[in-house]
Amino acid sequence: MGAIGQEVVEELRRALLDDPSFVEVLRTALSLGSLAAQRPVEPTGPVAKSLAARALSVHPSTLDRAVRAGCPVEHFNGRRRFDLPAVRAWFKSRASKTVTRSEPDNDPIDIEHEVRRLGLRRKRAS
Repeated sequence: MGAIGQEVVEELRRALLDDPSFVEVLRTALSLGSLAAQRPVEPTGPVAKSLAARALSVHPSTLDRAVRAGCPVEHFNGRRRFDLPAVRAWFKSRASKTVTRSEPDNDPIDIEHEVRRLGLRRKRAS
């Protein structure tokens, strides 16, 4: 930018920053912009799989597996749509289930018996 262009920019900047209403509008716009960056807008109503996956921070194939496992899904015109609050509730209910494990079996394994039972042959030592 030439010297004249730079002078014009500086003059405009001074004029705008001296105007209290402009400064207030600028502050409001900047604060709204930072709020928008902090809180993304949540989609409402049934949404497509790709948008649901993005909103839930999961891969779309995770939603496919969830549907096979019983996750709520709606069908519109042959397409699946996800109600985000219902899907979140479903994932939350699945996460709260405790997994119980049986005690480990500490009985020794009879290798010779297993080899015979499975019809396997041992490799001869060379």
